[in-house]
Amino acid sequence: MQTTSESVTIKKPGKEFWLEHVNQWESGNLSQRAYCKQAGINYSTFVYWRGQFLPEIKAKPCHFLPVEIKQAPSDTSHSIKIKLVTGNIICIPTNIGIPEIAKLIRLLETPDA
Repeated sequence: MQTTSESVTIKKPGKEFWLEHVNQWESGNLSQRAYCKQAGINYSTFVYWRGQFLPEIKAKPCHFLPVEIKQAPSDTSHSIKIKLVTGNIICIPTNIGIPEIAKLIRLLETPDA
């Protein structure tokens, strides 16, 4: 009986493989560890390769979206002013419910322990 020895070459995933995973991770909302577990890849190796790609990642163009900022009205006619026994005055928006107002008053009137 003759035995033969065969060698098997296992190719390790290369740069393209890891870059694809880094890009997929960036486009999702998982942590690195959760992504690696879900993808079935080694977390430490992923972190290493992500570090290798940081200059490439940072070089990606950023896209900004226009934002419209509206200034809050300075008119206090939509609020309630309450003068507490302690002398404090609080200004509360009218859209707050009575239970929240009562809780706030109790908190403000409680002396510091």
